[in-house]
Amino acid sequence: MFATQGAWVVLPFAGIEILALAIAFVVYARHTGDFERIVLHPDRLLVEVVDGRRKARFEANPAWVRVEMGQAAYARVRISERGETVEVGRLLAFEERVEFARDLAQNLRVGSVAIAARSNIAEIQGGV
Repeated sequence: MFATQGAWVVLPFAGIEILALAIAFVVYARHTGDFERIVLHPDRLLVEVVDGRRKARFEANPAWVRVEMGQAAYARVRISERGETVEVGRLLAFEERVEFARDLAQNLRVGSVAIAARSNIAEIQGGV
């Protein structure tokens, strides 16, 4: 009786909906562990990015790192040193990315000044 009333036409569409839902769950599950970790030590900057199955690790000397940000709303923060670049900020809104780029650049400058001051002190103490 169900099939004679034309309801059988609905079954393929229901199957397509279930398949689309399953694909959405797989894509969601693949990205549940996504993260970006940025750690600034006095002698190195460590950046780890996990995006789906892609994992990237970037280590650099903070004194030589450049932080750049494009003006477009979708632009990410680019951290680069000696030709190597990593992009971060995918999980932040545009205003948060701008603030993060500014704060990171400032902390890198402060860290470089502190390292230079320590090396000058070491040179003075070594020369005495």
